[in-house]
Amino acid sequence: MGETNIENLSFEAALQELEQLVGKMESGGLSLDELVKGFERGRMLTGHCRAQLDAFERKITLLTRDDGGDGVWRDFDPSAQNAPDSARSAAIYSDDVPF
Repeated sequence: MGETNIENLSFEAALQELEQLVGKMESGGLSLDELVKGFERGRMLTGHCRAQLDAFERKITLLTRDDGGDGVWRDFDPSAQNAPDSARSAAIYSDDVPF
C-alpha cells in the first residue's frame, strides 16, 4: 500500500494517504491480506497524525501561555502576536518540544 516511511510524512501527506487508503478499503476490491496490511498502515498513519496534532497543540500552548505567574491561560488567537518573548524562546529552545 504505502511505501513511504511514515515519520518522513507531513501531517497533510499522511492524512491524504489515510483518506486514499480508507477509500480503497471501502471499495471492497481488496483481498483479505491487502485489507489487513491497509489496516496496519492506517493505524500507523493515524498515530502519526495524532502525534503531530498533539505536538502542535503543545507548541500553541507554549506560545500563548501567560507568563505573568497566575496560571492564566488564553485561547489561541492565530491573528494575535502577543505571546511573551520568554514563551517563544522556551518553545524554540526547549528540549521537550519535538520540532
